[in-house]
Amino acid sequence: PSPGNTQHRHGNPPHSSPCKAELWPDLILALLLTAASNASTYWISSWHGHGRDGLPSNAVGGETFGIMAAHLMGFSWISFWSAVQLRANEDHHNWLMALVVPVAFLVML
Repeated sequence: PSPGNTQHRHGNPPHSSPCKAELWPDLILALLLTAASNASTYWISSWHGHGRDGLPSNAVGGETFGIMAAHLMGFSWISFWSAVQLRANEDHHNWLMALVVPVAFLVML
């Protein structure tokens, strides 16, 4: 490119990618779904009584709603960590991607 040209060799101005990954929405969603999953699991565990089939209500609730809440929470964290990796790649900090798995593991403990 010429000295006065503000275009990067790939057609985008430097430091302004049109698809720059924003981390806050994914992080907020993951935290909200984590709180919702924990709250719903706690609430379901307090259920008393038995259903029509004789199974404890809290066991049936945990098997249905607890598993669904856990999957929503898990996939929201996958979305967040993939956004972290995308952002590291866009900022040319590829070495940060090696840290995503250990940091995610430590955060989830």
